[in-house]
Amino acid sequence: MMSAESRMSVQEQFTVSDFIEWHQQKRLILNPGFQRRPVWKSDARSYLIDTILLGYPMPKVYIRTQIDLKTRLAIRDVVDGQQRLRAILDYADDKFALNRRSERYSGKKFSQLDEDVQQRFLSYPVGVDHLVNATDTVVLQVFARLNSYTVPLNAAEKRHALYETELRWFVHELSNDYRWFLQKHDIVSTKRMLRMEDDIFFAELVNVLMTGIGDAGAAALDSLYKNNKGELPNAGEMANVISDWVTWMDRDLAVLLESTTLSRTYQLHMLFAAYAHQVAGIPPGRLEALPPRTGIAPTEQVVDRLAALVQAVETDDEDDRDEQYEEFVEASSGATTRFNTRKVRFLAYSDAISAR
Repeated sequence: MMSAESRMSVQEQFTVSDFIEWHQQKRLILNPGFQRRPVWKSDARSYLIDTILLGYPMPKVYIRTQIDLKTRLAIRDVVDGQQRLRAILDYADDKFALNRRSERYSGKKFSQLDEDVQQRFLSYPVGVDHLVNATDTVVLQVFARLNSYTVPLNAAEKRHALYETELRWFVHELSNDYRWFLQKHDIVSTKRMLRMEDDIFFAELVNVLMTGIGDAGAAALDSLYKNNKGELPNAGEMANVISDWVTWMDRDLAVLLESTTLSRTYQLHMLFAAYAHQVAGIPPGRLEALPPRTGIAPTEQVVDRLAALVQAVETDDEDDRDEQYEEFVEASSGATTRFNTRKVRFLAYSDAISAR
């Protein structure tokens, strides 16, 4: 049976400069047999360095520390965190410049940074869990036990981990830019944002712009990511439509977002689709035809028409409900991510906001 000492994990912090020193002294081993993840692409490397330069935390790394009895020096095997450390070491060695994933330092190698920024990079603290003199068996046991307490990745987290694409970064940047809107109007809670549901929200908007009206949900977004692994030549146009919609909603329709059915994500997705169709045009998707594009009606008319839809959904007494809204009410409950119900909501919202 393993002794307690052989399983001991020691938690410490070291600076980036410590890792550079160990690497130069050949006392840091980056390729032990435990590593199995693919090499990071330039976007991920730049994003990590930007994280460090801006002083945000990154996950700790796991290192097996063993003492070489001949030299009496510590040898460190990187068990988890190789790609992060390799990016750090390569950047310190001027092997790549940051790309646009670093808005402030894009295009700069380490040597081109101001001295105070270089100092901040070199002194950045990296959290480390040392597995002291652990055998391979112990290391594998440690990670098996750590993984047993880990919450499984949801669909959005899996997509973020799997797809190193322009689409992934585009959606993530939209989420960063407009998270305030989701928070201000209580559309996605902070707890749900921790599981990347803000990314899901904006991925659905992008899906509308790229593919039109169809099913929503994890399977539809998986297809979107699988089918768009290259460049996004119209990313700027899509970003402008989403930005204008957020501004319109926050400025003109905020009163309808306050604790009404309109603040639910599945409603907002189709309201966005109606808006995007009127101002820029969207693909029909599974629709046989799209409504005429007549522009957006004056704010007062839009608010009144949308308020009528909200009231129909929230009215408990069916006798008080206008019959013209029955189909919309039915489509606002049950299978809200399916094409048939989304179609009804899209057409209702298009009628409500368009300049007839």
